[in-house]
Amino acid sequence: MKTYRKSIDKKKVELSLLKKSVERHTEEITLLNSKAETLQKAREIFQKAATLTQNHLASHLSAIVTKALKTVFYEKDISFHVEFVERRNTSECDMWIEEDEHKYSLLDSRGYGMADVVSFALKIAYLLLHNSDNFLAIDEPGRNLSKDKHEVFSQVIKELS
Repeated sequence: MKTYRKSIDKKKVELSLLKKSVERHTEEITLLNSKAETLQKAREIFQKAATLTQNHLASHLSAIVTKALKTVFYEKDISFHVEFVERRNTSECDMWIEEDEHKYSLLDSRGYGMADVVSFALKIAYLLLHNSDNFLAIDEPGRNLSKDKHEVFSQVIKELS
C-alpha cells in the first residue's frame, strides 16, 4: 500500500507540474497571438501606405512620360501608363503605351524611337521625383527616332534642362 501511495503522490506532483506547464504555455500562446494581431495590423498599415505611394508614383510617371510622348508624337493619340501589381507576394510595375485605345508593350510594334522617348522621360521623371542636384549625362537619347522627330525631341531636351 505504501508503494501505491508513493506512486500516487509522485503522479500528483507530475500532474501539478504538467498543469503549471500548460498554464505557462497557454499564457505564452495568448501573448504570441496578441503579438501576431499587432504585427498583422502593422502589415496592413504598411500595405496601405505602399499602395498610396505606388498610386502617387504611377500617376506622376504616367503624366511625365505621356507629356514627352505627346510632344514628340504630336500627331498620335498616345499615352503612357504605369500600374503596380502584386505577383508572387511582391510588387511589380507594369508599363505600357496606349494608342487609339489599344495597349502595347514598350517595344511591341511601336518602334525603338518611342522606347527612346519613354526611357529618356523616365530618367527625367526620376530626377524630378528624387529632388536632388543630380545630373543626367545622355548619349544619343533619341538615336532610334526617325529623322523628322529629331528637332522636336531636341526641343523637349532643351525645355527639360
